[in-house]
Amino acid sequence: MICHFLKDTKGAAAIEYALIASLVSIVVVGGFVALGSSMEGTFEYIKDSVLAIL
Repeated sequence: MICHFLKDTKGAAAIEYALIASLVSIVVVGGFVALGSSMEGTFEYIKDSVLAIL
């Protein structure tokens, strides 16, 4: 019974998918953080341009 339990690999795929999903989410969050600061400058520029026209 213990040997059968050790050879069982049904949960291995679920763990692998969870690891892949967590890595993808880390990359996505990192991308948002990196783009967030540059987008903030862009929106500030747009805001200042619109306020200068008004």
